[in-house]
Amino acid sequence: MIGERVANGIAVPSGRKGLLDRLPPAPSIAGYQRLFGLVGQSFLLRLTTALALVFVAALLYLVQASQVSVDELAINQLQQRNLYLAGQNANLWAQASALQSLGRIETIAGTKFHMTSPDLQSIIWLRPVIPNIRVQTEANLTSRQAVARSEPLAWMHNFVEFLKAQL
Repeated sequence: MIGERVANGIAVPSGRKGLLDRLPPAPSIAGYQRLFGLVGQSFLLRLTTALALVFVAALLYLVQASQVSVDELAINQLQQRNLYLAGQNANLWAQASALQSLGRIETIAGTKFHMTSPDLQSIIWLRPVIPNIRVQTEANLTSRQAVARSEPLAWMHNFVEFLKAQL
């Protein structure tokens, strides 16, 4: 009857004793202990847990293996690009040295610009004449004023004033 089918507040199908019927009544605080006890007694739950752990471990291995494969591919591509750029750099250095060779420069100067090598008799030496310009110093300048007048901007201002005075 109804009393036979209900044991400790848990409905149990009639004629069948389940896993819960084998456990003694426990307070509600002992829920984790009771759960671990049920898991420990159930072969199917232990097998499912073991398979889930193996699946997670295999999945982590596959993720790491695929990441290593992607990294190896990227490294291989970068090494190929490095070799290509090193070859291109060597070609550019060879081209630059060929363009800067003395024979090539002399050939272009003679053919394109009609330049010739100078003779010692045709060389004219110039001696530039640099006028001496007296700098007028004022006796009553402070050191700060003297520094301000010695700045490049003051030099340019003095030069412009000198040119204006000459015109």
